[in-house]
This record gives sequence, structure tokens and C-alpha cells, in this order.
Amino acid sequence: MSDEGLGPVAVVTEFRLLRQEIGRAMAAQLDDGTDTADAVAGITLLGDALDGAATVGLTALSERIETVRESFLATTLHDVRQPITLVEGSLHLADRWLTDGATQTERVAEVVSDALLATRELVLMIDTLSDASRVAIGALDADPE
Repeated sequence: MSDEGLGPVAVVTEFRLLRQEIGRAMAAQLDDGTDTADAVAGITLLGDALDGAATVGLTALSERIETVRESFLATTLHDVRQPITLVEGSLHLADRWLTDGATQTERVAEVVSDALLATRELVLMIDTLSDASRVAIGALDADPE
């Protein structure tokens, strides 16, 4: 698994660890005469600020993920719809030519060939999407040897 970026869980974990370490560092710097209530208030204020920063960061990350997801879906749907439309159109033409009384075998064979090619492209596209999905969830090695 790649550590190129931090996911939401890792971001929250990092902020919690940072909050704990800052709290420990602040507590270690306190003099014996420091008012405990002031120290606790300072640590709490700092913790709240870090929580707010984590929330802002996670919100931005979540929005970016959603934007990328929507863009990917729109592109994928368009790319998948193209061969399906070609197959449908080819089959309508073949049906019309076969039922008009004057069988046009060469033309029917040509559009059926186009439809078969489009279905092969569609199968390859779906296989690629399936592999990408399996890589994303860790069910398939991204770099097969």
C-alpha cells in the first residue's frame, strides 16, 4: 500500500497524536506555581484549535474526493455508453435490412461486425475498470510481475 498521501483516518490519527504531544509538552513546561485551571484551559483551547484544523482539512479532502469521483463517473459513463449506442444502432440497422424484403447480406454483415467490435471494446473497458477497482481495495497487485 502506498503512503503517498494521507487518507481521512490517517489525518485524524496524526492530529490526535499531535494534540497529545503538544499537551504533554505544555504540561512539562508548567511551573509548580502555575494555576492548574489556566493550564487546562490553554491545553483545551489548543486541542480545540487542532480539532478545528483537522475538521477543515478533512472537509476539503472529502470535497476533493467527491469532485474526483463525480468526474470519474461522468467520464466512465460516457465511455461505456458509446459502444452500447453503437451496438444498438447496428442491431437496428441489421433488423431493418433483414426485414425490408431485400436482404442486404453484406451491409448486415458489416454492421454486425461493427457491433461485435464495440462489444469487445466494452468488455475490455469493463475488465479494466474491474481491475482498477480490485487494485484500489487491495484485492489485486497493482504491479504484477
